[in-house]
Amino acid sequence: MNTRIKLAARIISGVVLGALLVVYWTPINEWLHPGKTARAAYKRGCEAETPDEQIHLFTKAIEADPTHAPAYSGRGLSYMDKDLMVAAIADFNKAIGLAPDDPKRYIPRSLFHAMQGDYDKAWADAEACQRLGGIMPPNFMSGLREKSGRDGPATRPHIKP
Repeated sequence: MNTRIKLAARIISGVVLGALLVVYWTPINEWLHPGKTARAAYKRGCEAETPDEQIHLFTKAIEADPTHAPAYSGRGLSYMDKDLMVAAIADFNKAIGLAPDDPKRYIPRSLFHAMQGDYDKAWADAEACQRLGGIMPPNFMSGLREKSGRDGPATRPHIKP
């Protein structure tokens, strides 16, 4: 009889342990590997169809890893789609603050400033992007030249290998 009780206790403890692993594994995994979770949420945000869905997924990426600069840029662009300009510029500034040496972080903020009619700031970000080896979209640069009445740096100064 004593053996049956021990066997039952082992089975029950195994079931309980299994249930605990299922319930707690996802949060533990997210805690152990926040970058992996952030990248997955960011990727889903890039593939999402609506700005609301994108904002939700980019926010999940930021919650998983508050230093994930691309998620801030993506969410900022989604905010722009919804005409939430204060939130958009805050996210663009945060992205640049987190990754000041990443030329891709300057492109959306340059676009933002150009759309707001602040061409000096748009040029400053375009030049920062290019100074860091990035490439501004040619159509954007020609539009910026036309709208601002100014001629700036070439669209493709050089490409880093």
